[in-house]
Amino acid sequence: MFSHGDVILFYNMIKTHNFGNSTYSNGTSVDYSNFVITVATGFGTYALKIKDWNAFKTKMESILLNEFTKADFLENFESIHKKWQFDSLGNSIITAGKNEKNMLETINSLLGSSISLYKADSDFTTWNRLENENNIVTQKPCN
Repeated sequence: MFSHGDVILFYNMIKTHNFGNSTYSNGTSVDYSNFVITVATGFGTYALKIKDWNAFKTKMESILLNEFTKADFLENFESIHKKWQFDSLGNSIITAGKNEKNMLETINSLLGSSISLYKADSDFTTWNRLENENNIVTQKPCN
C-alpha cells in the first residue's frame, strides 16, 4: 500500500505545478483535483486523490515544516500502517480487507479527510472510493 514517501511525493508533484496555477502548453490550467498517485499490490491497484485541497496543503506544509515534523510523520505513518500486519508472534496476518482498513485509518489519522483512497477492479474499468464506515471498509462507485 502507499508509504509516507508516496504521500510526500504526491504533495510535491502538485507543488511543482504551482498548486494548480500552472498551465499546460496549450494554455489549459493544471487542475490539481485531477492528480492521482497509484500503486499496484498483491491485493489490487489503489489510487490516492485530493478530496480537500486546502486541508491537504495545510497539513502537508505543517508536516514538511522541518526535519523534526517530517520525521514524526514518518514514524506515525509507519507505526499506524504496520500495526495490523503481524500477530504477537511476528507472523504476517495481512489480508486485502485489513490492508485497506489500515490504510484508511492511517490516512484519516494523519491527514484527516483531505485525500481519498480508491480501488480499481481487475481490468481497470471501474474504480470505487473506499471508506471506513463503522469499522467496515465499504466501496462507493465513482464512475
